[in-house]
Amino acid sequence: MLKKDHILLTLALTIGCLSSTASAYDLIYSPIVEYGETEVELYGEYVSDDDVLIDGKQQYILEVARGVTPMLFLEAKLIAEKMPDASLKTEAVAIEGVYQLTEQGEYDWDIGLFGEIVYSVITDDLDEIEFGPILATDIGRNMTFTTNLIVEYEKVEKKFEGNVNAQLKWRFGQGFEPAIEFYGSEYNKKIGPVIMGKIKTDAAKFGYQLGWLFGMDDNSEDNTVKFLVEYEF
Repeated sequence: MLKKDHILLTLALTIGCLSSTASAYDLIYSPIVEYGETEVELYGEYVSDDDVLIDGKQQYILEVARGVTPMLFLEAKLIAEKMPDASLKTEAVAIEGVYQLTEQGEYDWDIGLFGEIVYSVITDDLDEIEFGPILATDIGRNMTFTTNLIVEYEKVEKKFEGNVNAQLKWRFGQGFEPAIEFYGSEYNKKIGPVIMGKIKTDAAKFGYQLGWLFGMDDNSEDNTVKFLVEYEF
């Protein structure tokens, strides 16, 4: 068995070694692959801040994904952004994947690997590469803790950065699962409540997320409102 105290020590050491800016968007990834399902998702976020340079910033991501094998989930993304006093424009495209390393429930922790390649349509060149472990464990009968430890390589600046994201979720029912999420980096630390769920029909599933994240210090964005809508078939 994988011991939780050993994993927690590894997480603590990893977090201590990471130094980063904020990730491009605020999402928690699960290490569990849903084989054979196709997903279409729209993610969006709006930033409110005292800094007029980012107050009103918006980002939207359109995703198409599929569980191509029992252990591999792939996504294609179109990323658009709107800065204050500017129009909405496409910034990048990306290919993203989650590889499930352990069978769900086989060990105390479910473990996966995350990877993403981002290509900028502004510079017409590779923008960044992200990768790192995803871990999740059940706490008691109706809680799940998930953490994403993502390392990012930025081609322009030629340096590695990291991002530590975590979620504590209460499983009250598939249609309603409240959570607390944390997104931590050197220059942007946010925490706040999120509600999510999935509604099943005979032919498909509809998923949603709605969250409000608060900056934890003066360097962080004051408020970030985010949403996600998802169609699975």
